Amino acid sequence: MVKFEINNGKAYISIPTTNAEKSVLHQYSGDTANLIDALEQCHGMFGHSIGRSSPAIDVHHALFYNPAMKQFKTKLIEGADIISRWKAPDLPKGAVS
Repeated sequence: MVKFEINNGKAYISIPTTNAEKSVLHQYSGDTANLIDALEQCHGMFGHSIGRSSPAIDVHHALFYNPAMKQFKTKLIEGADIISRWKAPDLPKGAVS
């Protein structure tokens, strides 16, 4: 499980997975006003749309590296080991994923 705390515990995003690369339906709880729409407009690690279902590594990337998501004050509270085990694929120089 990968779980993010949003706005000091006002909302949570859970991704039930043990694989950072597997696309999984996101689970939301708490005050998600504006959060879901904002996240679904973001892109993940390699430019893929987040939507309602995406890999945990993409959600992590969107929440922590997309300037539009900074307003949500996100903390990774579960699954740091899952995120840290993820390794970028070996792509040839100049390759587009």
